[in-house]
Amino acid sequence: MSDELTVLTALVAGVLGSTHCLGMCGGIAGALGASARAASDTPGGILGLTVLFSVGRIIGYSIIGAVAGLAGAGIAAAVDIPLWGAIARAGTGLLMVLIGLQIAFRWPLLRSVEQGGARFWTHIAPLAKRLLPVRSAGEALLLGVLWGWLPCGLVYSILLLALVGGDPLESAILMAMFGLGTLPAMTLTGLAGTRVKLVTAKPVVRLLGGFVLVAFGFWTALGPLSHVGGRGEHHHHATTTGARQAAIVAV
Repeated sequence: MSDELTVLTALVAGVLGSTHCLGMCGGIAGALGASARAASDTPGGILGLTVLFSVGRIIGYSIIGAVAGLAGAGIAAAVDIPLWGAIARAGTGLLMVLIGLQIAFRWPLLRSVEQGGARFWTHIAPLAKRLLPVRSAGEALLLGVLWGWLPCGLVYSILLLALVGGDPLESAILMAMFGLGTLPAMTLTGLAGTRVKLVTAKPVVRLLGGFVLVAFGFWTALGPLSHVGGRGEHHHHATTTGARQAAIVAV
């Protein structure tokens, strides 16, 4: 159940975080529209370039998700301590709570994660800039793949979930679901050639969605704790029963 909630969290975060994504990528989406207008021979026109750019972003998210999942699996294997699964689930729940609060109130709770990726982006940015203005479908797709590595607090927050998950395939799917959540807003922006007003930008929608994610987080975090508590209670019950049986035999 908690795995499904984690994936759903990534999707909802992508949808509700679309306004934040527009601030980071909206200008690029608008530029793609302008590029398509300038290049009349572009396959699919404006829609084609915009969709390919977003598909590229989803591919980029999936790649970094797989890398994070692989790293998480390595950490879990190296640590190899009892109750690691419960600790990982509790950490996942905490991250989900922070993401929900970040969306609901726009608090930069995980800004340090974004700052940590800024240095890496400096090595990719020059290559991304060479692809502008986009003139072909291949360039739009490649630009999207590169843009998926842009240091964004919301993206990296979901990436932390992928890291804690510790499974390359599941982590790649997690990041892909986040990318799918951002797809509608980015596509509309590319078609309109400007930043569009979204329902998800309304405070009541952000608050409701953020609190839903917070609830998901508490459910995910408290599940392992209750399991550990239940196992401890079961162990205590078994010990007590064993002691009673030993006493009866002795009598």
